[in-house]
Amino acid sequence: MSELKLWIPTYNGNFFPDEIADDKIDEYGKPEVPVTAYQEAGLRVVLGTHDPTEDFDKPDLLIERQPHAWAMIIHPDGGDPSCLAYILDDGRTFLIPQHCPCNPGVQVVDELSQVPGLKPPQPKSRELAEYQGHRTFRFIARRVRDLGVIGAAIRNALSEIHRISTRESLAPDAMERIVDKHISRLARPIP
Repeated sequence: MSELKLWIPTYNGNFFPDEIADDKIDEYGKPEVPVTAYQEAGLRVVLGTHDPTEDFDKPDLLIERQPHAWAMIIHPDGGDPSCLAYILDDGRTFLIPQHCPCNPGVQVVDELSQVPGLKPPQPKSRELAEYQGHRTFRFIARRVRDLGVIGAAIRNALSEIHRISTRESLAPDAMERIVDKHISRLARPIP
């Protein structure tokens, strides 16, 4: 069985958006976490290990090709699936929760901020006012901020445009080049 072993960097945008905007830290960085992918009735991606035969309790994702669709079966603990996701060839996407007593199942939330552990604790009272006063992209709608990698690219582009436009006038084509620069970073291969 041939395997693809990767080290995936951690996305820092949820916890450190200001530091990323100020170029103090990278958008993706340490720790890097092992991931293994191999063919098994489709493509199985095992998260958090390079030894899936020994670490059988690690979460994994099985991607299968089915007629007119891609199916993704999500196993949060290496056991029974918590949900199935289908992406039809026309782009429609469906999520089907699987109710199994062995795992907690799927919890549907409206915003990233509702997912425990993915957002840092917010400062209180006066600290919060000071913290929000230093945010350079507070004008961006919450839905854009919560788009993950794409939202981070949009946020970084707008932040750069905002920084430059406070010093000089920017033509529309210059703004477009800044947005293109940040979006093109999404297509870079991971070294």
